[in-house]
Amino acid sequence: MRPLFTSYACDYCDGLVENEYLSGFIVYEGQELTGALVYVFKTRTDAARYRASERKQHCHIREVKTEGPLAWRTLTGRLEGVDIADRPFELFPDSRFEPRANRAFLVPLDRAIVAA
Repeated sequence: MRPLFTSYACDYCDGLVENEYLSGFIVYEGQELTGALVYVFKTRTDAARYRASERKQHCHIREVKTEGPLAWRTLTGRLEGVDIADRPFELFPDSRFEPRANRAFLVPLDRAIVAA
C-alpha cells in the first residue's frame, strides 16, 4: 500500500497487481455471497457429480479462487473418487475481503465459463 493524501490505495484491490490464486469449483445455488459456507471441488467434473447426486441440476457450477492453501480429500461411498476441499469455504462476491484460511471468491462471469 502507498500513502495517497490522507488515505491509502491498494494495488491488489485496484487490480494493478495480479495475485496468484488457486482455483476450485462450487455448485452455486444463488445464495447470499458474503460469508456463505460452500463445498469446493477440485474439478468442474467433481462439482457436476455432486450436483447430480444432490438433484441440484437447476444450480450452476462456478469457478472460485482462493489465496490458499487448498487441501483436498477424496470422498468414498456414493461419490467415490470426487475430490473436495478438506472443509467448507466462506464465499465472497470478489477478492476484497480479509484474507484468512478457507475463504474464496467467485470468478466474475466475464472471466469464466458457466456450466449449466
